Amino acid sequence: YAGGDFSASDGTPMDRIARWNGSTWESPGFGFPGTSGEFVHSLVEVDGTLFIAGGFQEVTQNGSALSCGSIVAWDGNSLDLLDGGTDGEVEAVIGWNGGVLIGGDFGQAGGVAAASLALWGGGNSMPETSSSPGLKLYPNPGHGPFTVEVDASDHLDLEVRDALGRLVERVMLDQGSATFGAGLAPGGYVLHGAGRARHFIVVDRARQQDL
Repeated sequence: YAGGDFSASDGTPMDRIARWNGSTWESPGFGFPGTSGEFVHSLVEVDGTLFIAGGFQEVTQNGSALSCGSIVAWDGNSLDLLDGGTDGEVEAVIGWNGGVLIGGDFGQAGGVAAASLALWGGGNSMPETSSSPGLKLYPNPGHGPFTVEVDASDHLDLEVRDALGRLVERVMLDQGSATFGAGLAPGGYVLHGAGRARHFIVVDRARQQDL
């Protein structure tokens, strides 16, 4: 699959999403017609389901137009509107702890308050914001560097791990705060240590400047 801001491929009409069948691009059977400025930004497969995110308010399938909020899920047969999505753009999507973690420029997801970060648990569960008492991290989402603050002045060793659980950086706090993550690639990460954790999203610098 490929997504972006386009309306056709080699003369075949397509609305911001296309599927490669091995020899040519074709429509997957749905699209995001919208208006100028709408786009598909992220295509991420989680447990066999394709999550499609970006900045769009409508998806069409079989001639029917459905309202959506910048993210939908496709299982190969049908679309899931994920409780209406968000009220803004979704910039990043990763699978996380049996759910799907999203980040972007939004204030609510599925009618639940969510300051730019939300977790979709699947099934009939509602999105939930990801947080950890006593550990602050900002900006989130952002392109780095990031600042972490804790409610203690003791020395702490924290780890940054990517969506596959790989250690990508160590963060040492001596006075309750530190900066890190200047060179992290776009995607989802977790900062954890001393019984605390915080999920965060690294977005592309060009997209962050548009937020």
